Amino acid sequence: TDRVLDANKQAERLLARTRAELLGANQGVLYAPEKAEEYRRKMTRFAGEFPATDFEGEVLRKDGQPVSVHFSAAPFVLYGRRLVVSLVHDMTERRKLQAQLFRAQRLESLGALAGGIAHDLNNVLAPILMSIELLRANSTDAASRRILETIETSARRGAEIVRQVLTFARGSGGEKAEMQLRHLIHEVAAIIKETFPKSIQIHVHAPTDLWLVLGNATQLHQALMNLAVNARYAMPGGGELKVTAKNMVIGEAEHRLHPDAKAGPHVAVQVADSGTGIPVEILDKIFDPFFSTKPLGQGTGLGLATTLGIVKGHGGTIQVNSEPGRGTRFKLFLPAIPSAQGHPTQAEQALLPTGNGELVLVAYDESAIREMARLALESYGYRVVLAADGTEGVAVCAQQTREVKVAVVDMMMPFLDGPATVRALKRLNPALKLIGISGVMDPAKAGGVAPAEVQAFLTKPFSAQQLVKAVHDALQP
Repeated sequence: TDRVLDANKQAERLLARTRAELLGANQGVLYAPEKAEEYRRKMTRFAGEFPATDFEGEVLRKDGQPVSVHFSAAPFVLYGRRLVVSLVHDMTERRKLQAQLFRAQRLESLGALAGGIAHDLNNVLAPILMSIELLRANSTDAASRRILETIETSARRGAEIVRQVLTFARGSGGEKAEMQLRHLIHEVAAIIKETFPKSIQIHVHAPTDLWLVLGNATQLHQALMNLAVNARYAMPGGGELKVTAKNMVIGEAEHRLHPDAKAGPHVAVQVADSGTGIPVEILDKIFDPFFSTKPLGQGTGLGLATTLGIVKGHGGTIQVNSEPGRGTRFKLFLPAIPSAQGHPTQAEQALLPTGNGELVLVAYDESAIREMARLALESYGYRVVLAADGTEGVAVCAQQTREVKVAVVDMMMPFLDGPATVRALKRLNPALKLIGISGVMDPAKAGGVAPAEVQAFLTKPFSAQQLVKAVHDALQP
């Protein structure tokens, strides 16, 4: 009753055994030893009067590799003999899809959780960043300035972590601006030098004449960190990590070598390690979502997939070269802007034009941020009126309709939220200039406010100078 009487071609493929090997074999050899007796009972009991049924389990290939399967078993009679026919379906791909679905559901939950956490953390970080700038303006000794720089670095790093979580978990696009990759590369290098094992030697080369790129600093920071972390895992016993960058014009000849890259000027950033390398058989899978070679619990398989998405979102491409035992080299090609001059320096930013006593309404439910916003705007020559929520903001504006020139409104407030407040203020005074504040990096997703309804969006946490500049720009014709 427990012998295999026949098997088709699919059974041969699934079990990696020939039909000759299967015929007459005890079915127990097809299962893991600890499951053999249980499966044998389930199969052979159908030779009696039990109805057909199905269940999930595992079979063993000839090489001992387990395969997840679904058994459908039913009794039948042939020439007076009671037999059992079993249909065995390979469940490997289905199990993979189920695992991906469960991961996707967890990520969706992470996105909802990240939104709430980011809102609270940004409310903590925003007044810190604004107060640092106000304190720096009144600080004269070098020691105090160094302390402020340390606090600012830590606060900005916390803000970047929040943004990275939101970028991945919510898929937020984020705003792009002209930026110098050399600064970003040195910032990433500073972090990995502090956190990576001392057995890994880190070398960085980013020339001062690198062209600018149009990019999102937070996303590109995440992409480089993902590659650096992967390199670290590839060198468990130590090694060498090199991060280099150079200007490169992709013409017809280079386009044949880099077919995914657009023709024109690029900045090429390479992250190379001397680690274990990537086996040839999985090289074409490394950018697949949820594909990971790390043990369970040590990786999600999303690092390289996220990096590829970020680079492609910037109009660029990635190349990878790897040899087992001889390391891996990832090269990012990002479209460049050779003629751009970049952002103004901190000293230049400090020379923002002052106001002329214009009245600015700040509607925000966090008292610390309201107070810091007031101090920042007043220090640049504006008058400020504060509101703790949307209803209070509308009431203040109704009393001083003609005086209030600009309203700064948070998108998440109790009683009357940001979008409703914006629309109410616009009805009171169609000429009122509006600035939205949101923890969401994409203004199109900021609580249902149409871009035409506001002059600018500030992403939390923002600096005092960003706030002052937004107000100044909103007042311009």
